[in-house]
Amino acid sequence: MGSRKKVNYGVAKSHQRTDYNLYEGWELTGYPEKVFLRGKLIVDGEQWLGKSGDGQFLKRGEGEIL
Repeated sequence: MGSRKKVNYGVAKSHQRTDYNLYEGWELTGYPEKVFLRGKLIVDGEQWLGKSGDGQFLKRGEGEIL
C-alpha cells in the first residue's frame, strides 16, 4: 500500500466559498491526490485542470426525513 498523505484541513484547503470550516485545524490522514471526471483528470495534486462547464447538474427528488 502507498503512503497516505497528511494535511492540516481548514478554510485554506477546502476550496469552498465560505470563511469558516467545521473541521478547521484537523489533521487528516488520507487525502485525494488525483480526481477524475468521466475519465478526464481534473485535479492533479494541488493543480486544478478542469474547466467551467465540465460538471453536470443532477436534479434530486425530495429527501427522506428520518
